[in-house]
Amino acid sequence: AGVGSAVVFLGDRYRPGSMRTVLTAVRVLCRFLEETGLRPGLSRAVPGRSARRTSPVGVLSASDIELLVGSTDPAAPSGLRDRAMLLLAARTGLRPVDIVTLRLSDIDWARAQITLTQHKTGQVLTLPLLVDVGEAIADYLLHERPTGTSEQVFVRSQAPFTALAPSSGLYFVASRAFAR
Repeated sequence: AGVGSAVVFLGDRYRPGSMRTVLTAVRVLCRFLEETGLRPGLSRAVPGRSARRTSPVGVLSASDIELLVGSTDPAAPSGLRDRAMLLLAARTGLRPVDIVTLRLSDIDWARAQITLTQHKTGQVLTLPLLVDVGEAIADYLLHERPTGTSEQVFVRSQAPFTALAPSSGLYFVASRAFAR
């Protein structure tokens, strides 16, 4: 009964991924206590897996998205890039890592589509290149992006003009837009 109560107690304090680790550690401790003869049958009190807690995902309204995308300053050194990245995220739902690692060769302008291999799943994904997204990317490529720098579409706005960090590139763009 004490182990079950402890698991419930811990379950309210950890995320599902972390709770799996906690359950494994508790199970190992219980097995040790069983093997030393201190508490037989204790490991059976630890659930085999934890139930995933779910919470609703916040979704921005269309007007909020327009405010967010419109908050970028086209005159700023990264304004056109930030606008294109935010539009691409809002209109396609691509993961940030897939946006940041998008390559020039992934965009087929003639067919108006984007084809890329998703970073997380390894699956090839083909999406339509929506008019407003295509115009924003083209505006960035033609008027702001340094030429001859990288195969990635989105690069740093200051030298060295290398690809953005996959783990945080879009995070900083979005957090600045939300702050504005």
